[in-house]
Amino acid sequence: SHLSRGKKFLWYTVILCIVLFMSSASMIKDKFLGAPFIRSDLRLPEQGILLKRPKLIRMMGEKLSAGEDSIKSLALVGVGGSGKTILARYYAKEYGYSVTWEINAETKETMIASFEDLAYALSATEEEREFLKGLRAGNTLEERESRILDFVKKHLKKYPSWMLIYDNVEHYSDIRSCFPRDATVWGKGQVIVTTQDETISSIQPVLRIQELTKEEKIDLFKKITKYSNSSFSPLSKLESFLESIPSYPLDVWVAASYITATGISYEKY
Repeated sequence: SHLSRGKKFLWYTVILCIVLFMSSASMIKDKFLGAPFIRSDLRLPEQGILLKRPKLIRMMGEKLSAGEDSIKSLALVGVGGSGKTILARYYAKEYGYSVTWEINAETKETMIASFEDLAYALSATEEEREFLKGLRAGNTLEERESRILDFVKKHLKKYPSWMLIYDNVEHYSDIRSCFPRDATVWGKGQVIVTTQDETISSIQPVLRIQELTKEEKIDLFKKITKYSNSSFSPLSKLESFLESIPSYPLDVWVAASYITATGISYEKY
C-alpha cells in the first residue's frame, strides 16, 4: 500500500536528519580524528620486556580526571631509576592525545629546544617554519623562549586534547615560565611532571612512585633474561638474589641485562 503524505514526510525528515548527522560526524572525524597525531619520540622498552604497572597507570588516570580544571596536572615523584619517565610515556601512549610532547626539563636550554621542536611539529605552512627559523637570529634566549611559547600556545588551542610531559624537573621554579596554567591561553590539556623533588607543592596532585613489589621484580627480571628453570638456577635462588639489589626498575634492568650478556652467576654479580 502507498504511504500517506504525512508518513512520507516523516520518513524524509528522518532520512535527512541521519544524512546530516553522518555528514557532521564525518567533518568532525576529518578535523580531529582523521588528522595525524603529533607526538615526540616516546621510546619504551619492547613489549616483551616492558613492565606494565596497571595499578599506577589507573591511579594516574584517576588523578588526571579528577576536578574541574581545564588544564590538569600530575607530578610523578620518585628516586632516579624508579620508572617515572616510562610511566609517563606509557600513559600518554595509552590514552592517545591529539598532541603528545615530551619536554626535556633538565636545563633551560634543553627545555626551549624541546618547545622549539614542538613548534615545528605544530607548524602548518612554510611561512610559519621560516618564522621559527628566523627566531634564532638576533634574539636573546629569553626572547626566543617567549616567542616560541606564544607560537605553541596559539597552535595547541586548536586541538581537542594535548599532553605535555615535563621530564626530569629539578624544581618547579625552573619550569614556571613555561608551565600551562591558563586554559584561555593554552587550551584544554593535561600535564605530567617527573621529578625527584619530594618537596614539590606547586604541582598537584602528586603520585609518589614506590619500590617494586617482590612479584614485580621477579616479573621484570624474567622478562629481560627470558628466565626458565631449565636455563637458570632455581626460582628460590633468583628470589634470594633479587632481595640483595635495590627494588627499582633500573637496578633490576641493569642486573638482568648484565647477567644475560655475561652469563655471570648471581653470587659473582
